[in-house]
Amino acid sequence: MRFCARSRNLHKLKRNVNGNERHQMRIRWYSSAAGQTFASYALTAVDNLPKEPLPDALVDSLKPYPAQAPPVFFGHYWLRAERPERMAPNVACLDYSVAKRGMLCGYRWDGESELANDKFVSVASKARGSQ
Repeated sequence: MRFCARSRNLHKLKRNVNGNERHQMRIRWYSSAAGQTFASYALTAVDNLPKEPLPDALVDSLKPYPAQAPPVFFGHYWLRAERPERMAPNVACLDYSVAKRGMLCGYRWDGESELANDKFVSVASKARGSQ
């Protein structure tokens, strides 16, 4: 599942942390866009995102993942954090950049509808050290 917000305002982006030019951003698709800026609604850190509010038309077009929906686990986002955490009560990312000195991450799911941070398991990249 991948959603990208496109806007004329994203022309202000230069390059991401890997030096790649970007004109799209990964968004917090599991949260409401109301009251968010381009910078605050971006899921991954990107320098130079506009701090202006998201346009109303864009906010109206974005519907967050429902809180009552089944849990969803996703990857391919290359997050960076000291430890994995749920993104919402029923949303978890399992991609914490193991190939770039992050961690290999999993979740011990027992059928629960609300995810718990203490059920994540992770192993640090060998380049990073043990966790």
